[in-house]
Amino acid sequence: MFVQYCYFEDYFYDESRVDNLVHHARTYLLADRLGCIGLKDLALQKANLLYYIACSSPDTPAPDELLIMIPSAVALIYENTYDVHGGKISRTIEISGTDAVGEPSDTVEEKKNESTTTKETIPEKDREKFRLLLARFASAYLSKLREQKAFIATHHAFPDFAADVMLLATGGEKIIPKILDNIV
Repeated sequence: MFVQYCYFEDYFYDESRVDNLVHHARTYLLADRLGCIGLKDLALQKANLLYYIACSSPDTPAPDELLIMIPSAVALIYENTYDVHGGKISRTIEISGTDAVGEPSDTVEEKKNESTTTKETIPEKDREKFRLLLARFASAYLSKLREQKAFIATHHAFPDFAADVMLLATGGEKIIPKILDNIV
């Protein structure tokens, strides 16, 4: 699919398959690993289109096949991405004056009296868009997904996913507090 993207700026898949959401998640992860932002955005766009088609009409239920694929897609994305909650986490990398063998190089010997280790801050990439898409989809069909054992297991296995779904889930009935009498 990467070669297809390089030639056609698109990738092709069998639309009749039930695991298209997982296919787009894998493509997203591959593009992320390869640093191909265009392919990554395209995979997210195609997954978003699946979500849009499934949620386009509140009267039309999502296909059960698509709902069955949610736990697999969640496992793929949440195992291989991280969430920065809208900000950027900076990772500090120490760059020392030693070469791969560990021996100091000649240029470092001259500066040995100076600091031989410098710290460089490299901003991490924001990779939460696919996570939010999956959480949005799961929260929209939470009542139906709760019936699946695989979804419950995924929900327990990935606390970040559980938190995202909880934040995006629609509110239920408004609870009216009552004052209880005769409480000791």
